[in-house]
Amino acid sequence: KLVAKDRTISDQESDNQDLVANRDEAVSQLKASRLRVAALERKVSDLEADGKEKDEALSATRNRLKLLRGSQSEDSNDTVKSLEEQLEDQSRHVKMLREQRQREDREREEERDVFQQTIARLKSRIDELSDRLTENEAKLAEAEEIGRA
Repeated sequence: KLVAKDRTISDQESDNQDLVANRDEAVSQLKASRLRVAALERKVSDLEADGKEKDEALSATRNRLKLLRGSQSEDSNDTVKSLEEQLEDQSRHVKMLREQRQREDREREEERDVFQQTIARLKSRIDELSDRLTENEAKLAEAEEIGRA
C-alpha cells in the first residue's frame, strides 16, 4: 500500500511538473507571438505612412505638371518630360509599397492564425493535464485514506 501511495505521489509530482512546464511554454510562446505581431503591425503602419507620403508627393508632382502644361515653351517641354518621368517613377514606387504592405498584411494574418492554433492546442493540453492532476489528487486522497486505515 505504501509503495502504491509513493508511486501515486510520484506520478502526481511528475504531472504537476509537466503542467507547470507546459503552462510556462504556452506563456512564453504567447509573449513571443505578441511581440512579433506588434513588430509586424509597426512595420505595416510605417509602410502605410510611406505610401501616404508618396501619394502626396505624386499629387504635388501631378499638380506641377498640370501648371507646366499650361505654358508650352521649349524649356518647359524638357521640364514636362522630366516631371512625367518622375511621376512614373513615383507611381511605380507607390505601387511597390502597396504590394509590400499587402504582403506584410498577409504574413501577419498567417502568423496570427498559427499563433491562435498554437494557443488553442496549448490550452487543450493544459486542460488535459489539469484533468489528470485532479484525477491524481483524488487517487492520492484515496490512497492516503487507505494508508490511514
